[in-house]
Amino acid sequence: MKTKFLFASAVIAIGTQVNAEVVRPTGMNAGEIRFKELGAQTDDFENGFNNGKWQNAPASLNVGAWTFDNDNAFVENGRLKIATTQETHTRSFQDSCWDGVAGGPSQTVQRELYYKSGAVRSTVEGTYGFYEASIKGVNIFPGLSPAFWLYSDGHPFPRVQGEQYVDYSEIDIVELQQADWRSPTDFDEVNDMDHNLHARVEENGKIVWKRPKPNPDAQLLHYEAPFDPSKDFHTYAVENRPDKIIWYVDGVKVGEKVNKWWHRPMHLIFSQGLRRHLIKYNSACQRADPNPDNIIKEGFPEDATMQVEYVKTWEVLPSIWVDDVDKYTTTNYRSGSTLDVVVNYHGGSNFHVVSDKYNGITVNLVEKNAQGVVGIVASANDASVVNDNKKYSGQTTISLDLSGVMPAAELPVGHYYALAPVFKSSNGSDIFLQNAINNINIVSGSTAGVAVSGVSITGSNSRVINVGESLQLAASVQPSNASNKQLTWSSTDSSIVDVDSNGVLTGYSKGTTSIDVETVDGRFADVVSVTVNTDNSGGDSLENLVFNSSFEQNNLATSWTNSWGNVDIVNNNAKRGSNAGYIDGTGALVQIIDVQPNTTYTLSGYGKASSLTEKVRLGVKEYGGNEKSLRFKRLSYQQLSTTFTTGESNTKAKIFFWNGQKGVQAYADDIVVSKESNGGNSSEPVNVTGVSTNPARDELIVGETILLTATTSPSNAHDKTVTFNTSDPLIAVVNNAGLVTAVGEGSVRITTKTNDGGFTDATVITVTPSDDVSCDGGWVSVAGVMLSIDDNRVHVGQTANLNTVVAPVCASNKSVTYSSSHLAVATVNAFGVVTARNKGEAVITVKTKNKGKTDSVTIKVD
Repeated sequence: MKTKFLFASAVIAIGTQVNAEVVRPTGMNAGEIRFKELGAQTDDFENGFNNGKWQNAPASLNVGAWTFDNDNAFVENGRLKIATTQETHTRSFQDSCWDGVAGGPSQTVQRELYYKSGAVRSTVEGTYGFYEASIKGVNIFPGLSPAFWLYSDGHPFPRVQGEQYVDYSEIDIVELQQADWRSPTDFDEVNDMDHNLHARVEENGKIVWKRPKPNPDAQLLHYEAPFDPSKDFHTYAVENRPDKIIWYVDGVKVGEKVNKWWHRPMHLIFSQGLRRHLIKYNSACQRADPNPDNIIKEGFPEDATMQVEYVKTWEVLPSIWVDDVDKYTTTNYRSGSTLDVVVNYHGGSNFHVVSDKYNGITVNLVEKNAQGVVGIVASANDASVVNDNKKYSGQTTISLDLSGVMPAAELPVGHYYALAPVFKSSNGSDIFLQNAINNINIVSGSTAGVAVSGVSITGSNSRVINVGESLQLAASVQPSNASNKQLTWSSTDSSIVDVDSNGVLTGYSKGTTSIDVETVDGRFADVVSVTVNTDNSGGDSLENLVFNSSFEQNNLATSWTNSWGNVDIVNNNAKRGSNAGYIDGTGALVQIIDVQPNTTYTLSGYGKASSLTEKVRLGVKEYGGNEKSLRFKRLSYQQLSTTFTTGESNTKAKIFFWNGQKGVQAYADDIVVSKESNGGNSSEPVNVTGVSTNPARDELIVGETILLTATTSPSNAHDKTVTFNTSDPLIAVVNNAGLVTAVGEGSVRITTKTNDGGFTDATVITVTPSDDVSCDGGWVSVAGVMLSIDDNRVHVGQTANLNTVVAPVCASNKSVTYSSSHLAVATVNAFGVVTARNKGEAVITVKTKNKGKTDSVTIKVD
């Protein structure tokens, strides 16, 4: 809907609504959301402990497993510190489970406790707003949990007719280092953190608890941070809005939940509580109790003190802003066409968008001069933003009709056009941009170039690809001399197939969906149907042995692992797709691939250099023949190819893209190695007659590894494949490459067996305990992990079980995760079951949650 020519007086304030610069939450940009700092819940702790702002050890925090004490929370060197101390003491406790039955009438008992800790809460309460603190965790793990949260008290609250009664609201901005349980065999690491919601509400006439784990979709938010919170300060924040609750870590949004019950006034609080190892769960009483069996003195309080650098609280003010302002000021818009404006808005912590005179959000194109607004020349609005599900915050695109708008060049001297989005807030104010978007250039139809009249995707209107494959789509814009041929691509279901901004498809799962292309000028569109198969029925393309060959997976460490020099993956200069391999100066992108003996392969790839040089090459070596390389001779991409034939015993080849010239930047894309034909002249097969393993015996400490070397006889035997097995996986395990990992104390026999003839040899390994590993109680860290599979050759459609052993056997946290390097070939679930999907090879990797130890096996799917 359009509303033309609102009175200029309504927008006379365009560009003048500018507030003094304030400190913003981490990650928030200037000129977007407006913030007003709330001093009563803001403190940098530079002036000591402020008793006017904070209550120390509030009496309402009456826990039964430890004691909050005034002495355990203090300000020192400009930081709030909350320390946990080991102090055995006795205090009175209202015990409602004194008789072993939960929920009965309480009695006052004297309870022996073993630790004291600290908690401070704000004296004032707040509800909606943005809360942020910079916090450093504790060195002791597990056992303690530094926390930053909001909670209500003052019960009972008044009831509101027609609304569900809420007796208690709690928002956990962050709980650090809880070491919480996810399953009986899976509990969290030091970098796991929780951002959860708790409430006590009325249901069926009774007050009941609503906890995160029984209601994960509505109340549980778990985040694995890319850092250890005990090592440094990081920011943790939450925005509580009437419609939703949003969490941030270091300025990055980590999750959000619908705000159903968290509308009570709440105190802001810092505290440090005890967790498992230092307390124990009493299932009969449904609570945590003191743990007299594990009283630890070491490290308290020096390693058990959380620190807060600052806490800041803001009210979010009603705001409106536009992303990528430069786009609007550098683009020529044709008179008679449309101007699409993407508008972001926030109703504010305590307000929202109302309909009023702007009927939602209105965008005006106004003529201005030095005195202000001359008039409105185009106007449109979106009335839907006042609906309940949109009125608090969001984004909308509003299209201005430029019919009859005079070109900017024809305006009187000193006149110009500006964009003026605006809405009416429920606080009664008109909300404008903080900074005006001036000098919008409207040009006449004759000077604007040729308009687009249509678009069509080249080729068939239906395509078929395989999972993991990519395909380049092309589209032609009509007429061929159109001035603006810019296109946008989109997928109806990106879980099946996704498309990038250049029209490159990637198949992710079996199914059929649509890919749409749309012109920016005129919004003409075309569509193509794409079917993704899980087998090879989608085409005749040869298998590429190079992993991450087009660099679309933005991680060299998992693909081009042998690279050296200043190498990287960049999101520019791609031949196809979004990314390219990059070398700045001398260096090489290197990958070792699996090949078959006596086989001919084709190596091809695109390359270019920033300057003409003899030293940018694509090549192969260590394959059983002389090194081969191809020189790129152009500043633009060129494709080169060569063939190579592997030796009679070679199962590996090294592929490299090399830059040997300082000061030159080299780019690579789509490096492919595919089998051409069976090559070489293999002689009559020579049978194996025996095998020997080196060393014959050895001693290891728990957690150590040793690589066994198997030598088959004769040296020219055709099939030198061997397998390794252990006589006792609780003492030592071995993978398919012969890597032995010591797991537990004792002696074990590692047997080597040849595939040809079944000849065997054995190595005896004696494992002794490590001085660093004790299984006599307390936390035991993981020292290593071993991954193996009975047969690494699996047929398409079959499954196979991985064998995983975590060392030492008494490790406290043996939980692991699995991943596959090539999901189109093989997938692996959380239980270590591999499913073969398509022919090819995939590397299956296991990683321990504790210490991040890894091991891998290669799966070959026939």
